[in-house]
Amino acid sequence: MVRTLARKEFLEKLLTLRFFLAALMCVGVLPGLVLVRSWEYRARAQTYPKTVGEYRKRVAELPREFTWATFQHPVARPLNPMSILVEPVDLRDGGEVEILWNRVPNYLRSDKSNPLPVLFPGFDLLSFVTVVMSLLAVVFAFDSVCGEKEGGTLKLMMSHAVSRGTVLAGKWLGGMAALLLPFFVGSILTALVLLVTASGQLAAGHWVELAVIGLVSVLFISVAFTGGLLVSALTAHAATSAALLLLLWALSFLVYPNLAPKAAGWLSPAPSTKEYAEEEDRYREPAYKEMQALDEEFDAKWEPVRNDPAMKNDYWIRKREIARRRVVLVNQVLGGFHEAVSRKVEKQVGVTAAVLRALPLGSYALAFDELAGTGAGERAKFLTAVGRYQGAFFAYFSNRSVEMMQRRKDEGLSDMPRYSAGDFPLFAYQETTCVERLSHSLLDVVLLTAWNVVLFLAAYARFLRYDVS
Repeated sequence: MVRTLARKEFLEKLLTLRFFLAALMCVGVLPGLVLVRSWEYRARAQTYPKTVGEYRKRVAELPREFTWATFQHPVARPLNPMSILVEPVDLRDGGEVEILWNRVPNYLRSDKSNPLPVLFPGFDLLSFVTVVMSLLAVVFAFDSVCGEKEGGTLKLMMSHAVSRGTVLAGKWLGGMAALLLPFFVGSILTALVLLVTASGQLAAGHWVELAVIGLVSVLFISVAFTGGLLVSALTAHAATSAALLLLLWALSFLVYPNLAPKAAGWLSPAPSTKEYAEEEDRYREPAYKEMQALDEEFDAKWEPVRNDPAMKNDYWIRKREIARRRVVLVNQVLGGFHEAVSRKVEKQVGVTAAVLRALPLGSYALAFDELAGTGAGERAKFLTAVGRYQGAFFAYFSNRSVEMMQRRKDEGLSDMPRYSAGDFPLFAYQETTCVERLSHSLLDVVLLTAWNVVLFLAAYARFLRYDVS
């Protein structure tokens, strides 16, 4: 009987304008959206090797003498083909980092704040599902119960001794099948677009992540549809159900996602720019005292013999050894400060995620970004890698500076040897693996599943007492 009722519901939905609109949006807009974003990605993929090559060429052509303390070196994060589906947090912030001696990388300095509020950017696949598909789910479900009551068909159906649970299950299965049919077709076309435009970029793990994203999207759409079914069972008229669902949709999918980060800011306030500066000064103070002591010792011992030809090389060797010690101290300062900032940001990110998870939209957005490797967790990992590379970058130059000055003295050279970029440390970043992304998204998948169960049970409990007359 459930199968018969589901088939009836499915066929009725196929003949409605709402199904035509769903098919138009899913089959036309969804693949086109991904196609446009794939073009944008291909443009970035073409410029990325050139950009990285220019960075390395710049280092290889360094002069014999240059002020490495003022040398600015850009670092670009490797491309993520999953950014075709959703705009990554780091690209929203600019996409590149420029490291500079004795400074926090500008990527960090430009945005020390909580990155989760930008989970809802310009239109992409995440936006399509959260806005378009959730609204279509509401449109498909708003009159599932109350609409048939107004038409008299619900009373007629119940007169055939069909259990109410069977009726509700048939309506859910038939309505979901009609709603997901155009979405599945659009998803298949989208996968074909990716296969054609980004086949060389997507590895096997990416296709697994895409499949899981599709599953999570179905869970999210199901939550919206089941919620609509519950409201339909709570109201007696289709117009009332539609008005109430539109209000709930606006609050849940438009208002709450923008209020949640602000609420998290109230629950876990982020330090102000002044407080960050004061904390950075606290980390710098001990290092500056040691630097000052090294400078005073150097001035007292070596400045008097600076112009002595016999001591000239020793003078510059010692000066560069002090510069090397400065690098060690600065790396310790920046490392400690970065860890302190990261802990505070991670705390607010955790609070924001908890607030977002109060509604299904938050769980879906967090799971989507986690699976695509475009969220706050991947961004934090990238920034940590940049901080470590900054330390290795300037440690390399300070060590080479001392070595070349010592070589000039030992070999009696009249000029400084050229820098050799053969052993220059290159930036390397390993993104989270497919297994890690799946494990990180597990909580949100469980929450979406729980939302489906709770909403359906609530709809069933209400439908048992529903007046069909």
